[in-house]
Amino acid sequence: WASENLVIKTTYTFSDLTASAATQTFTIALPAGHIIEFIKLKHSAAFTGGSLSSMTVRVADTSGVADLISAANVFQAPAETRGTYVKGTASATLIPNHDTSTDVSVLFTGSHNVDTATAGSVTIWIKYITLL
Repeated sequence: WASENLVIKTTYTFSDLTASAATQTFTIALPAGHIIEFIKLKHSAAFTGGSLSSMTVRVADTSGVADLISAANVFQAPAETRGTYVKGTASATLIPNHDTSTDVSVLFTGSHNVDTATAGSVTIWIKYITLL
């Protein structure tokens, strides 16, 4: 058997937030045959501006049911890294169908429209292996 160790690094800034709504979801695509080893989230600048009084980022499976990283407060000043280490976890939600690609959702939720943010940056790393 063969496998690859891969990392997807995605950074979202306030300028990526274009929804005139309190939420906006982005999708990170993972290939068929993958298993997530860990997910890490770190914000380097607080999401502020406009009439926002709070902003969180949540990383979940695409069904929106299973939180991989629960709502992280990215309105506050940058703090410690948040993450999920899943190696060895027997959760079926983390072992997707081998024959189809699976996406991970990144959900921003603000107290007001997210497109009013004038500052903010968060980076998400997903380390996974692909079993071929």
